[in-house]
Amino acid sequence: MSKWISVDYLLGRLSLRRDGVLTKHDIETAPYAEFKWIPASERLPEHEDAVLCFIKNGQQDILQFDKFENLWVGMQWTYKRHAVTHWMPLPEPPQEKDDGNR
Repeated sequence: MSKWISVDYLLGRLSLRRDGVLTKHDIETAPYAEFKWIPASERLPEHEDAVLCFIKNGQQDILQFDKFENLWVGMQWTYKRHAVTHWMPLPEPPQEKDDGNR
């Protein structure tokens, strides 16, 4: 399962460093967070990254945020920016094992 490094943790570590550079050790020893809903009012996903969204009408959908159009875009629907209240990254796709039985 994919995990995310806490931005607050990294900013805290960065503020403690005199040179203002995070080391490989800082990243490797960072506490990881499981997938959680991220308020869209606090942060938006990267441009066109597909994410799971919770919409004000109670529905959930996989959407991409188009920062140029300021819209959430899906396969069937397009939503205004404030229609989505929360989002979370999608997990990594499953890895197929090659067990030699094809």
